[in-house]
Amino acid sequence: MGEEAHERRQTVPRPVILDQHWDQAFQNSPFWLRFELGGEVLGNRDQPVPRFLQAFHRAKTLCDALFAQSDSVIAILAAARCSADDLFAPAENAMAVLEAMGFRPPPPSGQWTAPLIPNDDDAPVLDWHAMDLADHVSRDTLVWNAIVYEMPLTPKAPVLSWLVDFDRGVMAHIYDDRGMDIHALDRESIAPLYRQFATWLLDFDRPRMRAAFERDSSQVTDSLT
Repeated sequence: MGEEAHERRQTVPRPVILDQHWDQAFQNSPFWLRFELGGEVLGNRDQPVPRFLQAFHRAKTLCDALFAQSDSVIAILAAARCSADDLFAPAENAMAVLEAMGFRPPPPSGQWTAPLIPNDDDAPVLDWHAMDLADHVSRDTLVWNAIVYEMPLTPKAPVLSWLVDFDRGVMAHIYDDRGMDIHALDRESIAPLYRQFATWLLDFDRPRMRAAFERDSSQVTDSLT
């Protein structure tokens, strides 16, 4: 009881100033889950629509569960500076394309320019935006965009996205149609997702996740198909 209560207190408020180090606390935490979205059966090229439908269903289900108790969800967006040359979604104005897809956030609460990976001279320099999401429509538009980015489906914009509840210390990032990561600053914030969506966890990462989330192997239930 004491240990669990201590873990639940390991959260931090939203940073006063958002900059290139906004996710440092999440990256330093050992509590993160990696989920498989598109899977190995449905191909990107020969079955893109069924693959997308499965990936979108899983990603939306996971985001709904993760943010069910959230009062505020912040979208951290990173847009290519030379988006017209983007390999998968060339666009003259990446953010304008995202808005044309139905993304309707309020004005940014923070903006900065930084490389995708801090202190990496070879990483691309991106324009970053922090925006409060008031509804699920904008959030689900970002989910769509993240999944279709490397797929032969449109519309899509060359924009990377992260969804964060700083007050609860949880973050979701869909890296493409293959999968998504969910980070937390404490075990108990996302342990229910580890148990409830066990069959969606990426097999390769199961030993790491088991070590981080299982005190007792009987806690895990493979209840999904």
